[in-house]
Amino acid sequence: MIGLFLQMGEGYKRIKKSTTLDISFNSETETYDFIADKNPTESLKSYSPQISQDLTMIKGEDDFEYIYEQMMKSVPNNEEVNTKALLVFMFDGDKTKGYKAWEVDAKLIFDTLSGVDSKINFNINFASDIRVGVAKVADGAVTFTEGTSEV
Repeated sequence: MIGLFLQMGEGYKRIKKSTTLDISFNSETETYDFIADKNPTESLKSYSPQISQDLTMIKGEDDFEYIYEQMMKSVPNNEEVNTKALLVFMFDGDKTKGYKAWEVDAKLIFDTLSGVDSKINFNINFASDIRVGVAKVADGAVTFTEGTSEV
């Protein structure tokens, strides 16, 4: 299980009312045709990760209230929404020691608002290097410590 958190105000809040959590790594590669090789060689240049979300609109839920507010402010003004995202790999660790985690600066890019399905579709684009560390989740609050990946 993976927990997705966004920085909302002073702290991280979990995205809870989404039905998908797929991380697209969007690898960029380059192909070399070396003279000494029979076949071309493909090498990784970089990754450009993003997470597509379809958030169910439920008034009163922290995740919906934050995303809706950001959408209402940014879309009419053609503005970017900058925040931080935290991915907590809850299958790799435990409640006491914490879980392996990635923290990144992120940009929220809005895609569709469906009145029929009651969903806001948006992307969370990674906008920095991934900071590797440990996250601890207790009483609804999450903390992240960079640089420690032993759990």
